[in-house]
Amino acid sequence: MSSQTYGWSTLPVWFSACCSQHGPLERKVAVVTGASAGIGASIAVKLVEAGVKVIGLARRIERVEDIALKLEGKPGMLYAVKCDISKRRRHFPGVCVDQGESRAGNVGDWRQVIDTNVMGLAIATREAIKMMQENAIDGHIVNVNSVAGHIVPPLPLQNLYPASKHASVSPGLVDTEIFAASGHVEDPEVRRLLDIAPSLRPEDVADAILYALGTPPHVQIAELIIKPIGEFV
Repeated sequence: MSSQTYGWSTLPVWFSACCSQHGPLERKVAVVTGASAGIGASIAVKLVEAGVKVIGLARRIERVEDIALKLEGKPGMLYAVKCDISKRRRHFPGVCVDQGESRAGNVGDWRQVIDTNVMGLAIATREAIKMMQENAIDGHIVNVNSVAGHIVPPLPLQNLYPASKHASVSPGLVDTEIFAASGHVEDPEVRRLLDIAPSLRPEDVADAILYALGTPPHVQIAELIIKPIGEFV
């Protein structure tokens, strides 16, 4: 296990899936943003178990370090790197995207959502493509967002969020800490909906991404929508 802090210009990166070439994942390299919790953490774990060397990006680097310790002895390895995908002035030449969340609806919160979910994704993906072309890398870029990018859900405190959430893998409600981290669980209506709504596990989304990564070169997974049974959005 290794942990470091980098600026955007120092390390080739990936978000939810970028591998060095098609075929078996063993001994490939991937970079995962949001690797400290939820879907990102599950993806990192699944990839390491499949033999991939994973660079896990997150603001909370200590969480990635803890996950890496638990994965010692697995076929792959997890390297923890401190990174905030929303900081435009420090972009890695690689692939990227991960979750952001809207809060009460003020301009500062909207800007954070766009910087994370749109600008962070676009700039990092552009740099990933440049890196892959320059190094003749035959690989994958998987952007993971939400079904909220397809249908605007009738949920409170979500205003600008759906506009920022459309990508190649779109899960429904996933049981992660994203609502608690955003402060939304303090809203009684959000709490009520979360209590009754069916949800996916982060591992469900990670399994779908590993499937996409394992397809042969002539197969392209253009879009995956993954929902729990009974979801009403």
